[in-house]
Amino acid sequence: MGWKLGAWECGGLLAERDDGERFYLYRRLGPPEGYIVRWRGRSAGEILCFSPGRPGRASWLLYKGARVSEQDLLEVVRELGRG
Repeated sequence: MGWKLGAWECGGLLAERDDGERFYLYRRLGPPEGYIVRWRGRSAGEILCFSPGRPGRASWLLYKGARVSEQDLLEVVRELGRG
């Protein structure tokens, strides 16, 4: 399923999947720059940027039983790279 990046909402960037599932991406302060990923109020992972505007590495924190996975986070990273 595809992820689409939306507008800033609730202080973060909204990433929404076709079935309605959502991530919120909040800017990470301090080096290296990047985003904290939150899903349903929990920290789901982080995306670190190695060069301005380009995502470099994604780290996943949620357990295996969640409705979203590390693969979903990687798809969001790809969308960030396109935008």
